[in-house]
Amino acid sequence: MITPSFARPKIILKQFDDVIRECWSVSIPPDEYSVCENEEWYCNTRKNGSNRSGTYAKGFRPGAIRTGCLGELAFAKLLKLPVDFGYKNKGDGGVDFRLYGVGLDVKVSYCDTYERDHCNRVQVINDRGKRVISKADFYVSGYVEYDDPDNRQAEVIFTGWISRNQLEKANVNQGLSISVDKKTLCYKIQFSDLCDLSNMVEFFSDRMKRGVPR
Repeated sequence: MITPSFARPKIILKQFDDVIRECWSVSIPPDEYSVCENEEWYCNTRKNGSNRSGTYAKGFRPGAIRTGCLGELAFAKLLKLPVDFGYKNKGDGGVDFRLYGVGLDVKVSYCDTYERDHCNRVQVINDRGKRVISKADFYVSGYVEYDDPDNRQAEVIFTGWISRNQLEKANVNQGLSISVDKKTLCYKIQFSDLCDLSNMVEFFSDRMKRGVPR
């Protein structure tokens, strides 16, 4: 578990479909990038602890593990939160962070996925045909603007957030699978449908003022 250095986001405007949204840009420096790189190496060279054969990241697109770690790390930098990339036998339960009694899941996509679809996806039916229960209260959405492994630098753009109730009203369609020969079903989170990040700040500020434990 590490607590990355605090980062004040750069505020930028991005257009998604017909909506212009205020987004937050967070840069990842080389020393913290290396943490994500090391996690990707670990996941690609260890078994996942289940009964499946193969490596932990079998079937993932190259860089997928690193992309997820970069998103979590960037969010942790914004709120001065510790981030735990340690291996968990049953995963993280769909919750990356808990803050003021609320579970948060950070979802980031590749830049090319963002440019094509302007969305993220949250799994509904996994590659074994089983329903995935949403356990997070809110989902923070974004994408990796650039990822430079040679210089160990990256930039993550956060586009908004959405509640679990809102998520479950989203369209469901096919997504990528852990197994390369299978498909999953996923909620499709359009960036244009997200709530503003400023509302997230107000939400947590209110809980802090009311004395909710962090």
